[in-house]
Amino acid sequence: MKRHPALQPLSREHHSLLHHAREIRWAVEGTPHASPVGEVIQAFLDDWYQVALAHFQEEEEILLPLATEQALATRIRAEHEWLRHEVARLAQEVEQQEAPYERARRIAQGLHDHIRFEERVFFQQLQALLPDAELLELGARSRLFRAHRHSP
Repeated sequence: MKRHPALQPLSREHHSLLHHAREIRWAVEGTPHASPVGEVIQAFLDDWYQVALAHFQEEEEILLPLATEQALATRIRAEHEWLRHEVARLAQEVEQQEAPYERARRIAQGLHDHIRFEERVFFQQLQALLPDAELLELGARSRLFRAHRHSP
């Protein structure tokens, strides 16, 4: 199913985060031609603080109240919290010049699985169940959220 325009900005951010997850896995596993693991982790952390945290907040404030199943919303919130906690620990370990490769690998896998679930289950459900007028309203709220996020 093609992604509704209201959800496309979040899906584009998902794509970027999936790219980071793949790069982390490749670097940690020592895949030929992978970038150095320290650079990959730092690039992920930069994007995490610049984009991903606000992305999670937007999903929690704008999308999750629209979930038709409470268990679905609970799962997404729990995964967000786990990722926030693990990435904070990763950043701390990097700052202390530790080599947090196993934590980075777990985060990459968890992030991959989380995004695939949101895209394949939650976003699909929103598109299938919400009338177009509600999706358009969701898009307007998302644009407003993003405008405030980027204003000084």
